[in-house]
Amino acid sequence: VITGKRQDGSEYSEGIPANLKYYHTDFVHKSEEYLADSLLNHVIEMIQLEHGVRIDDDSYIMIMSDDEADELEKKWNEYTDIKAIYVSQDVLLTASQEALFESVDIYIIPDYYFNFELREAGELW
Repeated sequence: VITGKRQDGSEYSEGIPANLKYYHTDFVHKSEEYLADSLLNHVIEMIQLEHGVRIDDDSYIMIMSDDEADELEKKWNEYTDIKAIYVSQDVLLTASQEALFESVDIYIIPDYYFNFELREAGELW
């Protein structure tokens, strides 16, 4: 849908009154040395599609490393509207982090998003 104004001032379209999200697709070669890491670059889109949310680092946050969990713990008071945290399986939250984050939903990022691709490449058994 083309929106905006023409040179003469008239409008192209009023747009579509709906929730519409565009995703850019990309190709990841199976022969990449670190296939799992390359696929993880696209896990945000998979989470957003499955849960119907937008990972915005404000209301919905993704933690991919222990360092990111530590950083979130330090700045926890700066966040006022966290609804959910999506945590990589490789992250081990400390007891203090679990206690601090207990007021929001915590989802472990599953490995089934790219299960087929990783099995086919021999990175998953």
